[in-house]
Amino acid sequence: MLENKKDWSLVERELQYVVALLILRKMRTEGIIDAANASRAAVALAEYFGVIRRPI
Repeated sequence: MLENKKDWSLVERELQYVVALLILRKMRTEGIIDAANASRAAVALAEYFGVIRRPI
């Protein structure tokens, strides 16, 4: 169970990532953004939210 603020902040951060990806997906399906830029944006979001890290 989530008992402290740190646990809740991690859940909140994960939800923010999911919402950002959903917005990006909607933009892609509506033709607002092309596939190449959507892919770059998805990678940037993953890096920002700490899902992936690129070596320096």
